[in-house]
Amino acid sequence: MPQPDTGQAAAPNAGTDATDQRGSRALPAELQAQLEQMRTAVEPYVTDAGRRAYWTARWEAYIVLAARQVISNREQFYRLRLLAVSSSVIVPSLVGSTCPVPVAYGCGGSPSR
Repeated sequence: MPQPDTGQAAAPNAGTDATDQRGSRALPAELQAQLEQMRTAVEPYVTDAGRRAYWTARWEAYIVLAARQVISNREQFYRLRLLAVSSSVIVPSLVGSTCPVPVAYGCGGSPSR
């Protein structure tokens, strides 16, 4: 059986990832391989053009969206984790500092301890 046309452009050279149908971001090579395995697995069930179009428009788009969301969530988690770690170092050192505070803030220039 011939492979279904997915509308994805082939990578110009082997070192780069192909873009998705909308051409927005490059898909990771691992996701490309998983989508290809899924296309092969469902090939007997998507016999006519209508089913193939539905599969491509709905399921593959949702799979790509979910994969991108996982990557985005992971990046956001590590950004927040970095913020938490740096705050756990910076805030206690600022609280424990003995810098004089202006009189307007009630300390009168004496150390905070």
